[in-house]
Amino acid sequence: MPKKVPQGGHLAVGYWGRNPNCRIVQEQVPDKLKALLQDKLIAMGRPCELWLPVNEDTAGVVHCTCDKETRPAGDFRCMTCYGMRFAPGYQRFLHETLFWCSAEYASFTLVNVSRDTEIKPNRLRLSSAALTGTVTTQDKAYANPRGEDWTFEVAAFRKTSTDVILAEFSTDGGTTWTDLTLINGANKPTGSGNIRLRITLTRSALTTDSPDFEIARVRRRMPERMTKQSQIRHGDDALLAGQILVLRTWVVEQAMRQLGLARQVNYSGDKSWTAPLDFYDTEIEADTPSAKINDRDAGPHPFYERAYGIGTGERFPLFQISWNEELLTFTHQHFFDRKAQPGELYHLVY
Repeated sequence: MPKKVPQGGHLAVGYWGRNPNCRIVQEQVPDKLKALLQDKLIAMGRPCELWLPVNEDTAGVVHCTCDKETRPAGDFRCMTCYGMRFAPGYQRFLHETLFWCSAEYASFTLVNVSRDTEIKPNRLRLSSAALTGTVTTQDKAYANPRGEDWTFEVAAFRKTSTDVILAEFSTDGGTTWTDLTLINGANKPTGSGNIRLRITLTRSALTTDSPDFEIARVRRRMPERMTKQSQIRHGDDALLAGQILVLRTWVVEQAMRQLGLARQVNYSGDKSWTAPLDFYDTEIEADTPSAKINDRDAGPHPFYERAYGIGTGERFPLFQISWNEELLTFTHQHFFDRKAQPGELYHLVY
């Protein structure tokens, strides 16, 4: 039998069985590669918070009222959807986020409050003859088995210095109300149950413009869904629930020459990589679409926020995302990233 590769030494080269794929399977090459990459990421990757855009297929989203009637396009300055056309716009990875937006007004109980349809998004404001009014939302289910602390954001706008906006929450169907700033106090939502909000709008005179309510969000980390692999790091280097490890690799350098200018070097973006999202979240199945970071929808990009070093808090949109599954196993994902510039919508996202 002739050699597969006749040049070279005296030994036969290559796999001589019937199916060369057996060598890949039996030697567990995909798993070896995945394990080596994960070890490298655990050893050298840096922690970052990840935000993923929502779309119409995301569970629980609400169509935003900033969406144009003539064509499907959101407003990038919209605090409800951030230009994604669906509330809440973004989901912070491995966080439980509950939201109530003005687009859900039909499910709210409104007292002396009406919907403003003259501007987009349609916010809720006091009726013309009212000095004070309330927006009471519907109940939404929560689960907080470990009693994690909550954070919150209320996008409501005062028009004058005398306007007052009060946000409260209730976990007993509206019997007891607690200021939202005390959500981690004695009535902290723990275990499982339902939560609703009450927003009170007040102005000092009928001649002044009414304060507006647009959206409220409450959020907590989900450590109960962290994988064992993502908890290997300990102490000050430990990964928090919701964080991913990012390894920044190559700096892309491009030399440019323009008429009237000297030779310039442009850094178009750094290329970084991370593991599939099932490496961090037990609810995500390996080698499925939910394990990858997508940037295929119209609107803003997914982005991460640095949680380390002198650049803590800086946000980086991701683009030109690529995935490696050439061995029929999703091993890692690469992306270019750039630092978000002042004034960009990424700084608005909660």
